[in-house]
Amino acid sequence: QAGADPTTAATPGPIYQLSLGDSLAAGVGASTPANDYVNLVAAHEQASMPGLQVENLSCGGATTSTMLNGGGACTYTSGTQLGDAIAFLHAHPGQVQYITIDIGANDVDDCLTGGTISLPCIETGLATISSNLPTIVAALQEAGNGVPIFGMDYYDPFLQQWITGT
Repeated sequence: QAGADPTTAATPGPIYQLSLGDSLAAGVGASTPANDYVNLVAAHEQASMPGLQVENLSCGGATTSTMLNGGGACTYTSGTQLGDAIAFLHAHPGQVQYITIDIGANDVDDCLTGGTISLPCIETGLATISSNLPTIVAALQEAGNGVPIFGMDYYDPFLQQWITGT
């Protein structure tokens, strides 16, 4: 990526991990808040980045569309998760060491109803992700001026359907 190397840039004040996404980033399903993946990544990185703090803007139920356009279960000062992330990056130049993001599962999760997968729904959801995700990443890259972005891949929410033969 072009831009400043965030690990060598002047970092007045605290340093941060900026985390974005949906329920997985918000910690839903973790045995304890300390065991959600956002906090586990931060705990691991604190060994080489003492004092690292987590700024977690994630929201359960978020989709790529709500991240860009607002709506959903969470309220943001700017109106969107992405807008608040960009504002945080602008307010903390050189302090954000990396960004974690997981988003997109909720764009297709509702495509399974009554044990039946709707292929048109999946196609629409994947098209939405394909359209929105590059916009999200480009905005973060621009606002972050070279801050590394780490995306999480997902489990297959429809795997059980394959196992049952449907």
